[in-house]
Amino acid sequence: MARASLKSVLSQLKAPSGMSGGGVAPFRIAADGRWFYLDSPIERPEMVKLFATVLRREADGYALVTPYERHAVAVEDAPFVIIAMQSAGTGRERRLTLATNVGTEVIAGPAHSIVVRPGARGDARPYVALGDG
Repeated sequence: MARASLKSVLSQLKAPSGMSGGGVAPFRIAADGRWFYLDSPIERPEMVKLFATVLRREADGYALVTPYERHAVAVEDAPFVIIAMQSAGTGRERRLTLATNVGTEVIAGPAHSIVVRPGARGDARPYVALGDG
C-alpha cells in the first residue's frame, strides 16, 4: 500500500448510482465496525484490512494517510471492534489476547489498556488502546 495510490484502490469500489466523490473520499466506520465508502458498504474484508493499515487518528479526527494522500474518515464510535478474546494462564500470569475485526491481535496490558466508558449509544463499553488511537 505504501506505493499504491488510494485513488487506484478506490477505483475498485463501486459508488452508488447518482453519487460522485468529487475528489473527496467520504469514508465512514459504523459503530459495529462496518466500513462504508459513499454510503455503500465495503464488503471485501481484504480491502478493509488494507485501509486499516493506513488509518490514523489526527488532531481533527481519523484519516486514511499515505505519503501522497489523505482522506477523512467519519468514525461513529471506535474504528475497530474486538471480535474474539482468548484467556491463558491464571492469576497474575493471566494474559488476554484480543482479536479485531481487521485481523490484528494484541495482548491486554500497559501498552493496550482496557478502559470502560460510554459508547456511541450511551451504554458502558470496554475500549482497548490500539496503535494510532
